[in-house]
Amino acid sequence: MANFTGRSSFTATDYETLSLIFGAIASDLSIIKKNGTLIVTQFSAENTINELSENWGWNCSNGVFSTVPFNMSGNQELLVVMEHNYSLVSVSHNLTCIVNSTDGNQSLTLPFEFNNILIENYNSSLKGESGIEIQFQIKNYFDTLNVEWNITAAGQTIQSSTPIILTQGQTTSITQEINFTTRGVKPLKITIYSGNFTDTYSENIRLYSLDILDFLNIVKNGTTRIFNFILQNTWVNLTAYWNVSNPVIENTTILDSNESLIVVIEENYGQGKKEVEIKLYNQTVLEDSIKEVFTIKEIGINEFETLHQNSSWAITSALVTNNINPLNMSWRLNNTQELILSTQNLELNTSQNAFIIVQSNFSTSSIYPLTFMINSSNKNDNVTGVAVS
Repeated sequence: MANFTGRSSFTATDYETLSLIFGAIASDLSIIKKNGTLIVTQFSAENTINELSENWGWNCSNGVFSTVPFNMSGNQELLVVMEHNYSLVSVSHNLTCIVNSTDGNQSLTLPFEFNNILIENYNSSLKGESGIEIQFQIKNYFDTLNVEWNITAAGQTIQSSTPIILTQGQTTSITQEINFTTRGVKPLKITIYSGNFTDTYSENIRLYSLDILDFLNIVKNGTTRIFNFILQNTWVNLTAYWNVSNPVIENTTILDSNESLIVVIEENYGQGKKEVEIKLYNQTVLEDSIKEVFTIKEIGINEFETLHQNSSWAITSALVTNNINPLNMSWRLNNTQELILSTQNLELNTSQNAFIIVQSNFSTSSIYPLTFMINSSNKNDNVTGVAVS
């Protein structure tokens, strides 16, 4: 322990107390493995000075200790791995280990608890048209216990008829089938207990009655898309409600058990990125959804490439198309060294294409980024490339 004091030319003083620890340092005390009352721990220490440190020893509260003094070289580390079978006096324990030498000592304390009873190897699977089968194991890591269990699922409660006697390390397997009268999200919780010992496992199980199947986004032309999908009911007779975000469509239909409905939607979109989401409900409960994202180009650059290049020039070509009504289109190429503009507009009819070939001249040899753009009123498109001169 050291006190550092600072003083000014006036009467004011200040100081701070620092804990200076060097020499023998206890650096870590942790658990590697637990199996019931059998605990494997590791204790590490270090000689933090650059000189030889003598008369080292270590001692742990579990009765494990070094029997012969030893020396530690400068900055040398010590690692002790201990396997110890503890008594069952209580669930909670403290393990303390101390390292000492002629250059000081230090201790670490590790509080820990034994594993008692745990739910392990849980699994669930669909069973028939209206149920699930759950499987799990109960393992006792403590002394002999009488263990009970219960399962709650969507208002149902299933429990063990009699306590299960498990010795230390013993496991029992539970398999239970649960049937439901409706579909949707079903909260499920498993609880095992014995006296003050308990463990739980929870999950939400979803049982679907309606599905969106075989969704297709068909490109009819540059701006028109055809969506084709099937709504299928795999549950009892029900009322299905579905909607589409773009275009805005909603509908309600009665579907008998195992009945399907084919939906076909055709829509002509404007320029830009589009997001279409389809949602399917069993009355007010969302059962399935699909989101489709795509980009519509009323005018577009379908291809852009460098046809030829040398140390002083490069020739590039672009294939442009018009997907809407006849229009006039301009273009420009930024080759980093200069901006090349079209001298006259292109007149393109609906679905008509045009090739644009441009020569770029360069004053020095280098790598030149290229940006090619087409424009017609508020409609545009651009691509990038590179020329090596």
